[in-house]
Amino acid sequence: MRTLTVGIALLLFSCGKSYHDPNNISVTVDGKTLQSSRVGGTANAAEFMVDGHLINRGDTALVHIVILAGIGVGEPDQFQNSSVVYTTRNGFTYSGDATYGGHGILTVVSLDSVTRRIAGTFEGVFYNIAGGSDSLTITNGRWDSWYAIF
Repeated sequence: MRTLTVGIALLLFSCGKSYHDPNNISVTVDGKTLQSSRVGGTANAAEFMVDGHLINRGDTALVHIVILAGIGVGEPDQFQNSSVVYTTRNGFTYSGDATYGGHGILTVVSLDSVTRRIAGTFEGVFYNIAGGSDSLTITNGRWDSWYAIF
């Protein structure tokens, strides 16, 4: 009976938690949600970089995030000291950088140098780096990744 009670308690406790994949990137692009299948990061004294391959029913994309090391946790950055690039499966590349007309915001929500993990959020309007008015809107951008130091 004691084993059954402990088992039920563990089941109830685990059902109350939401599942969180510790290595992921997810975005909503023009209303379509994509989730990472592979994520990894690197860091050096100047910056962090995180890359994720996204997939949704055969549609794939790449997200590349660069964050200068000086950005503090919880300090929103309007792509002045960070950048996010989104590349579609057909090779079109979109940037939130003002150089291409884009705008948005990135926030590092956690950074742990002991376990080498970085996580954050981003969103914005991203323009095709080839020029013109071709743009897409990214909302609910989130990442949580390990990183290797180089």
